[in-house]
Amino acid sequence: MNAIKIGILSISFLIVSIGGTAQEKQYASPGHIRKMARTAESLGDVYTAIDLYKTFLTAKPDNLKVSFRLAECYRQARDYENAMSLYKKLYDANPKKYGATLFYYGQMLMQQGKYADAKKVFVKFKKVLRTPTLKNKRYLKKMYKVMLKACDLAPVLKDSALKVLIYHLDTSVNKAHIEASPLSLSADTLLYSSLRSDKITYYNIDDTTVKPPVRKFYVATGQDAHWTTTGAFKGPFNDTTTNVANGAFSPDGSRFYFTKTTQNKAGKIISQIYVSQKTSGIWSSPKRLDEPINDPFYTSTQPTVGIESKKNREVVYFVSDRPGGKGGTDIWYFLYDKTKDRYSRPRKAGSKLNTVGNEMTPYFDMTTHTLYFSSDGYPGLGGLDIFKTTGELNKWSPPLNMGYPINTEADDLYFTISKNRETGFFTSNRKGGVALKNPTCCDDLYSFRWTQYIHIAIRGIVFAKYNIAENDTIEQVLAPAPESPTQDSVVADSLLTDTPIQHTADSTILTDSLTVVSSADSVARTFVPKTHETDSTILLDSAQVSLLLEDSSEGKPVEYLIETFNTASGGEYGFQLERGNRYRLVVEKAGYFNGIVDFSTEDINRSDTLIRDIELKKIPMKAIVLENIYYKFDKADLTAIAKKTIDSLLYPILKDNPKLIVEISSHTDSKGNDDYNKRLSQRRAESVVNYLIREKGIDARRLVAKGYGESKPIAPNTNPDGSDNPKGRAKNRRTEFKIIGSSNQFSKINYIPLKVNQKQREVLSPQEK
Repeated sequence: MNAIKIGILSISFLIVSIGGTAQEKQYASPGHIRKMARTAESLGDVYTAIDLYKTFLTAKPDNLKVSFRLAECYRQARDYENAMSLYKKLYDANPKKYGATLFYYGQMLMQQGKYADAKKVFVKFKKVLRTPTLKNKRYLKKMYKVMLKACDLAPVLKDSALKVLIYHLDTSVNKAHIEASPLSLSADTLLYSSLRSDKITYYNIDDTTVKPPVRKFYVATGQDAHWTTTGAFKGPFNDTTTNVANGAFSPDGSRFYFTKTTQNKAGKIISQIYVSQKTSGIWSSPKRLDEPINDPFYTSTQPTVGIESKKNREVVYFVSDRPGGKGGTDIWYFLYDKTKDRYSRPRKAGSKLNTVGNEMTPYFDMTTHTLYFSSDGYPGLGGLDIFKTTGELNKWSPPLNMGYPINTEADDLYFTISKNRETGFFTSNRKGGVALKNPTCCDDLYSFRWTQYIHIAIRGIVFAKYNIAENDTIEQVLAPAPESPTQDSVVADSLLTDTPIQHTADSTILTDSLTVVSSADSVARTFVPKTHETDSTILLDSAQVSLLLEDSSEGKPVEYLIETFNTASGGEYGFQLERGNRYRLVVEKAGYFNGIVDFSTEDINRSDTLIRDIELKKIPMKAIVLENIYYKFDKADLTAIAKKTIDSLLYPILKDNPKLIVEISSHTDSKGNDDYNKRLSQRRAESVVNYLIREKGIDARRLVAKGYGESKPIAPNTNPDGSDNPKGRAKNRRTEFKIIGSSNQFSKINYIPLKVNQKQREVLSPQEK
């Protein structure tokens, strides 16, 4: 759209850098002044361009071409009133040639909150869209519909204001130039980018001895509106000759992504993404990411980092105006493979996110798997509005407008959430900021605080019971834990901080139900210390507890990984939650079946802590009998009863433990030929495996079919006197499953080399073959 919105860095809103004194401009010819103005505009220096175009028009006030260029510069400078007046003048003077200016006239009305007047203009503009020679017709046609909807939506959003307090940060942080890219480092520490100057300084670009000031990273401390800048951000990030901004840390804090803005070989001001690696507490010299992430001809900027759920890889979302997008600036992403130290090729974030307009300043919130971004391609209150969407990579829910007063008729960008989650930051050029050239020229930093924010957490213990593996059947192995008394819980406020959980030595009760702790409670939560385990329980350390968000906004449920936590010696885990969501906890530990807990915060209306102790069942090292797996005489086909047993018992284990590799074995009694029995039992085992693959979608590589025939009886086939033992034979005609390995990152359980037989290969996809 314009240079400032592409990079939030461009020189145009930092300094006026074109040379020449006022006296020289006065005596220059109109043609020379016009040429100088176009040069300044091409460099993104709209302030100088505005001055020069105005000088030209004093001599030739009827030149519509220059008036149009001046109007465009006013729009880029976000001087809405002057841009509006010129656009209207151009349309009235020549509606056929300057029909598009009617659209921008309406847009400038929107950005001043004059929605009723703007709607009349957009209705009139519909006729202009029929003009065959209209430039940018595709863009204007789509944006006209967006603006028309926005005229009706904006008053509704203003009438349903959010319960939030907005604070304008004081002049210790906000200066007359643009402040950008706020990022919470802690509850009271803020990282941001600024030029930190209160005036426009003119520089002669031909004078190489003078170095104009550049944008740098700074740190401030405080809360709400009271913030004090404490100095430049320490590290190898700031540059004395290059503008820097848009900082983002990787989730593990070991990488810092940011952008540098420079002029490329073609004279275009572009931003490029750099990364610094932290090793042994020291940040490395920033490295420019290679092509095609950075393209020397286009901007790559505003990185934000998250984790994708499928392979737990780092994903970086960023903004670019490169070809292949939907229009303007779009959100793209690339993946980082930590094991190979390699970045993937950039990909588009999807059509549900990007529009024909401009999308920018993305911020990915790992706690909710929500992407916040600004856009002028959706109906809003005026210019760039802040939106939110849930998802990852190129799969997103429909974006929702954040509402008023987070959004206003001005441009609102860079929405971020603080560590305490009750507050956050954004930037805006709304009236009331520190102005430079006009009341809405420049972005300032604002903080916000939700007035009715609800804090929610979940805490608990991961434990197991001894001797559970002695059972033989699935029902016994995975039987639910018996009800046990629920203990008094902890003060919610203490669980919402990093305060260590208090232990009491005399406690021996473990809970297995979900309880809610009110912030009004005052009894400390009591956990069973490892030194006081009972004879039948053990607290599990090194268990990996994963918190997943369940999203059904698109109809089909999708799970997103939010965070993982490894339990310490006390088996304790804990997570922060958000209201209005459905969650799943998945607990993994080598040698145990996964523990899974589903719960919701949809009906919680006050600050609470959920308590859930999770029992894991130990994986038996021997085979587990699958009862009710019957076959017709001399047949291998599964019966309806057998399928029902598989569906209700075996399939849930495989689904809930997607990393386990199992052997499905079938056995016969001693009647008949041994070789025949072995072949029959092999076919029967394969029938179970193929049913799980074809009908239930289990990966063939996780299943091994093995027929043992009569070689592994578990009961006598005959009585001591040699007579037939029907009950013993019935026990021997059985189907079992056994955990033989694990494909996950933990230790192997009972691994044997996995072979996929020919019949299993027949159900694999071509890619899997």
